[in-house]
Amino acid sequence: MSRRRRSQNGPRSAQRFWGSLSEVEAARTITPADDPTAVVGSLGPPPLGVHSASAAHYLEAMYQKAAGVAVALAASADLLELPDTVADEAGDGSVEEP
Repeated sequence: MSRRRRSQNGPRSAQRFWGSLSEVEAARTITPADDPTAVVGSLGPPPLGVHSASAAHYLEAMYQKAAGVAVALAASADLLELPDTVADEAGDGSVEEP
């Protein structure tokens, strides 16, 4: 039966492990993504052969759900920044006020 090793340095304090509060940055606001699946979708379909289409559907649903949870958490912490303007649907770069 092997013996458990003891730490050479002794016990560590929580402050030493996590650092001090003065070193913590202020949280930044987030803006919800227009398409949370864009980055993963750019990699192509999942390499699962005949099940690729159904897997892509479920993965997309999972990314949408994760993005929704992230937005809800940001809103609950008052870190959600919604865009003030809405881009023109024609894509010509003009911006309209809502």
